[in-house]
Amino acid sequence: MNRSCRRAAYIALFLIGLAGADTHAQPIDPFEFLDNELAASRVRSLAEKGDAQAQAVLGAMYESGKGVQKDYIEAMKWYRRAADQGNASAQTSIGVMYAGGIGVARDHVEAVKWYRMAAGKGEPFAQAYLAICYEHGLGVPVDYSEAMKWYRLAANQGNASGELGVGTLYGRGQGVDRNDAEAARWFRRSADHGNAKAQYDLGAMYALGNGVDQNLVDAYKWFALAVVNASTTETPVRDAAERGRDYIAVRLSPAQLNEAKKRAADWKRQTAKAMPATSQ
Repeated sequence: MNRSCRRAAYIALFLIGLAGADTHAQPIDPFEFLDNELAASRVRSLAEKGDAQAQAVLGAMYESGKGVQKDYIEAMKWYRRAADQGNASAQTSIGVMYAGGIGVARDHVEAVKWYRMAAGKGEPFAQAYLAICYEHGLGVPVDYSEAMKWYRLAANQGNASGELGVGTLYGRGQGVDRNDAEAARWFRRSADHGNAKAQYDLGAMYALGNGVDQNLVDAYKWFALAVVNASTTETPVRDAAERGRDYIAVRLSPAQLNEAKKRAADWKRQTAKAMPATSQ
C-alpha cells in the first residue's frame, strides 16, 4: 500500500469506528465519507479533547485535503499533538513530512528520529522507511545489515515495502549472502500485496530464470501487472514494465500470450476478492 492509500485507509478505519459509535448512524462507505465536513467536525471534536488517534487522523485529513482544506502546517500541528502522546502513526507521518520536505524544511536526520520512535513501537511503515534510510544513507550512514533488520521486521508484518526490501538485498547480496531464490520468494510476497516494483522485479526474474525456472508466460503476467499497479510516482517502474511486457509478448505464441493475459486477469480478480475495501 502506498503512502496516499495508507493515509486514506487510516482515516477510513477511524471513521468506521466513529460511525459505529453512533447507534443511529446509517451504514456508510468510509471512503465516500472522507470528504464530508461532518466527518472533519466530529474528528476535530475528539482531537480537541485530546484523543490521540483523532489527532493523528485530523493531521492526515489536513495533509490530504480530505474533509478540510489542505494545510500542511495544520497537519504537522495535529500530528505532533498525537505523536507527543506516543501515537506511532503520527510519528511515522512526521517522519514522512520531514523526509519529503512537506510543510517543513527537508531534514532526513529529523525524519530518521521520528521513524525510529514509531519503528520501536512496531509500526511496519516506519520500520520500512527506516530501512530505506539505512539502505540509501538518508540521515544515517549506509548500513545494509541494519536495513535488512528493519525490512525484515516490516516484512514479517506483511508490509509490501518491507518484503520488497528484503528481496532486493538478497538479490544484491547486501547485508546478507546473495540468494536469488530468496530474493524471488520475497518479491513474490510483495508482488502478491500489489507492489508494482516487486511485480516488475519478479517478472524480470522469470524472464531471465534467476532464482526461478525461466517462464516467459509468468514474466509477461508480472510485467503486465506492474504496468497496471504502478502509481503516478512510479513512472520509471511502469515504463520499464511496459518495455519488458512488450519484449516478452513478441516471443510468445498466440496461445501463450492468451494464457499470460488470463493469469494476469485471474490475479487481479482473486486479489480484489481477498483485499478488504480499506486495503485497496
